[in-house]
Amino acid sequence: MGRIKEAIIILIISLVTAIVYHQIRFPNFPFIKEQNNVDEKKLEDINSLDLKIYYIDFKTLKKWLKKYDDLVLIDARFKEDYEKGHINRAINLPEPEFDKYFPEIQDILYSSERIVVYCVDIYCDMSEKVAKRLLINLNKPIFVYKEGYEGWKKRVNS
Repeated sequence: MGRIKEAIIILIISLVTAIVYHQIRFPNFPFIKEQNNVDEKKLEDINSLDLKIYYIDFKTLKKWLKKYDDLVLIDARFKEDYEKGHINRAINLPEPEFDKYFPEIQDILYSSERIVVYCVDIYCDMSEKVAKRLLINLNKPIFVYKEGYEGWKKRVNS
């Protein structure tokens, strides 16, 4: 009976350690993926959306890039990464330097109805940090393409 208790204690300690590690390493990546629960038609009517961050998928981003000329695509990665490659039409707004670069592009952002932010991949939280700051500064719905540049490259090149 003592060995079973020891095994259970070790299992619980391991589980707690894994959860803590996950939350430290990926603070904005939940165990269960949040869903917008907003159908695609409602996303098209920008005026009907609540003031919050919405997540869009590859299909939606690809469609919007073709359909909306005024869509602004924000790359939240570091400048060096942006210069190595980015999604066509993207403007670089590195999360750590938001205050430095936001004033330079704010007129473009204010005039656009659709702003989509992306980062490296699903584990990167810089897109969400930039999206939150844009939401506060612009007072309009902001969209995040969570698969990021790596997800875009894989899908476009496949």
